[in-house]
Amino acid sequence: MQYVGYLLLVLSLVGIVIALLQMSKGKKIGSAPFHKTGELRQNPQIGGATGLVSSEGQIQAQQPLMAPCSNKPCVYFHVKIEREVEKTTLSEDGTKTTKSWEMVSEQKRGASFFIDDGSGPVGVMITDSVDANLEQSFSGTPPGGGGLANLLGAALSGMHRHRAIEHIIPASGLLFVMGKMSGGQIGKTDGMLGKLVASTKGRKGILGATKRNMILGFVAAGLCLAGGVPLAILGDAPKSDACPSDITDVLAAPCKGHIDSDVGTTWTWHVTKPGPYDVHVSQPNVKFPIWPMITVTTANGELVGTDTGAGKGADAHVSTMFGAGTYKINVHDMQPGYAGQFKKGGGLSFSVDIKVGTAPAASASTAAPVASTSAATKPVGIKPPPGKMPAAKPH
Repeated sequence: MQYVGYLLLVLSLVGIVIALLQMSKGKKIGSAPFHKTGELRQNPQIGGATGLVSSEGQIQAQQPLMAPCSNKPCVYFHVKIEREVEKTTLSEDGTKTTKSWEMVSEQKRGASFFIDDGSGPVGVMITDSVDANLEQSFSGTPPGGGGLANLLGAALSGMHRHRAIEHIIPASGLLFVMGKMSGGQIGKTDGMLGKLVASTKGRKGILGATKRNMILGFVAAGLCLAGGVPLAILGDAPKSDACPSDITDVLAAPCKGHIDSDVGTTWTWHVTKPGPYDVHVSQPNVKFPIWPMITVTTANGELVGTDTGAGKGADAHVSTMFGAGTYKINVHDMQPGYAGQFKKGGGLSFSVDIKVGTAPAASASTAAPVASTSAATKPVGIKPPPGKMPAAKPH
């Protein structure tokens, strides 16, 4: 539950940012001098030093643009071309194919036109920088025709499935604009981030929308904050079954490991109580399991034991006497290059268990002294690897 609390805190921050942006936008619109279109036409310097003005009126477009997909007359259009991409990922559970859309091209274009509230027209210039509530005029397979081909033809090449999404400001109807008065036209404000603000809802509509969005942002932020703080502080941290990097003596319960390269994973194992131990690696019940190869060495690299689980369902384990000291346990796949194929799919998983084993019976191979990381000779009692290993895994 602790992570849920952290997520709610992040969402709270996002809500605050949205609310503050909407508040800033509303204040800017509210403070911008609002004039009749005829006043702006007759006195282009009415905006003062900043030139910031706002007005609204009916759109009058003598030469409207034609939206390339819907073929609708407009004073601004934004067309986005996306292609469907299939991604195949190999995981230990099998091959997974996912589909998604990625943007390959877009086109934004505006026009010069007039707005008139009945007192006389004033010019408006929309470029590719506009903050507006756009009307979606098309969504689907890109239509044919020279217009779209000329704009985005390169993006439509290849064998992928494509879709076009088009938004416009129609060439008729009421339009509120706020921007800088320059050269007898209302255009975008100064600066790299300067934009013309436009709304087909009118001045009252856009002010109402920004106020509503501001309130929703603050309310959402407050609710997320109220729920996130106690969960982040008092909530239980998520329990992980991953193997710790350092292990002492035995594991209370089997832990999980993952590999995605030939190097595998290595743990440090501290033995404080000399005696027999069993280090066991088991496969999961998946379509493409790891064929585990386990290697136990002393801290200075002397081999203590190794074993391989060759074949589906085969485990690997090293059971022998261990002296007090520090060891390294490495697990990797027996077939070079195999684990790397599963890197994007999460790698290969396995389970590790370390528990007290059974002392080996005295014999020519097990009657030697107890193994120790300080011993001058390699420890005895190493379990031999199973027979001949296959060159490659069957799939």
